[in-house]
Amino acid sequence: MQDLKDLPLVGIILTPVIMSVTVIWPQILLYYLVLDSWLILRISQISFLHPAVTLNRILVYCGLIVVIVRRLKKGRLVPAATTSVMSVLVTVFILYCFYSYYTYTHTFGLTILNNLVFYFLALMLLDTDFERSFRHICIIAIIPVLLLSLTSIINMIAHMDVGQRSFAGNRIHSSFKTLLGICFLIPFREMVRDKRTLRVGVTLAIIMGVILVSLSLGRMVTFILLVVTLFYFARRYISVKILCAAVAVVLLFLVCQPHLVSTYLRKLVRTPSSGNYEISKYDRNEMAAFTSGRSDAYKAAWEMYLKSPFVGIGYDRWLYLHKGQPGSSLHSRWLQILVETGIPGFALYTALFVFSFVVLIRRILACRRVGSKLHIADALTGAMLCFLFIGLTDNHGFTDRAFYLFLAMTATLQKTGFSQKDSSDSQRHA
Repeated sequence: MQDLKDLPLVGIILTPVIMSVTVIWPQILLYYLVLDSWLILRISQISFLHPAVTLNRILVYCGLIVVIVRRLKKGRLVPAATTSVMSVLVTVFILYCFYSYYTYTHTFGLTILNNLVFYFLALMLLDTDFERSFRHICIIAIIPVLLLSLTSIINMIAHMDVGQRSFAGNRIHSSFKTLLGICFLIPFREMVRDKRTLRVGVTLAIIMGVILVSLSLGRMVTFILLVVTLFYFARRYISVKILCAAVAVVLLFLVCQPHLVSTYLRKLVRTPSSGNYEISKYDRNEMAAFTSGRSDAYKAAWEMYLKSPFVGIGYDRWLYLHKGQPGSSLHSRWLQILVETGIPGFALYTALFVFSFVVLIRRILACRRVGSKLHIADALTGAMLCFLFIGLTDNHGFTDRAFYLFLAMTATLQKTGFSQKDSSDSQRHA
């Protein structure tokens, strides 16, 4: 099951089924693409006849046509969020990346444009019933959280070690996808207070997800988990009792199993053994230890950037130009966008985050007016914090489908009106 590209039969079966359902209920396409973007093992990457013809692109482009036809019949082709500042920023950013890729390779980056099409497809589908769509997306998020958590924990037990890979691949990728799900599930838990069974299921998924992320041994992922925890504690989604209980469990574990704790910390921190803890004084070996062997790649990328600081080396060209580690990823989306697209691309990418946080913080501060949209703003804030920090040291950011989904949700949230019911819900939450 690791290489589904060799199983076109699966795609041949899935395509007509999903497209048939899409004609009847277009929202199903959004939910399928959300689930697909959240899982690392992507079924929709199956290709037909030619590598460019993937199930993903068939569904996105054909789905867009179906949605456009249905919206034309209703006389509402253009979603309100299309005219938002976010939509303009996303469009300019993706087109600039497409231009950068074409300038150097003289080929069309279909994956880049695919993200743009998906963004506007998400706007159209979210525009129908945003809050209901958000609830359904949260329910879908439970699937990867439980699936990744269960398989990762089973692998950890089987190997008698932490930091093992899940069925979906790299342990850090699994823990990050799980962390994104946790960011949605914590606010969602407050939206289903009247549904006890669902609330219990969501709580169980959150607990298992936190365990997976904690045992993944990713320094940045662990740091982001702490940041997200503090954010939701400040937002009163996590009570003082629960936080104190978690601290007590950690302290008890420290007392009972000190040798396991020291092993865990050694793997987590991975500092050099020389005792020299000033990064500025590390030699090459020490820096490689501290950065998990990525320091040479960072240095090479920076040197490439200095040679072409404004226009960059070309979008998605790092893998082809880096000679030190052929075929290796840079492990820093922020540095990658800087070296590949130069200052303009870096500035546009930064603007996406800045504008997202401005919109979301304004919604949070206006909690007495936004009602249940408050929970949506909290979920998106947590998710964007994850992308902001993980991009410093890992390969998540502007290449992730989920990233553009969150941007589409932020743009829709900005343009969505608020009802009287929302106002009463927000006052009760406050």
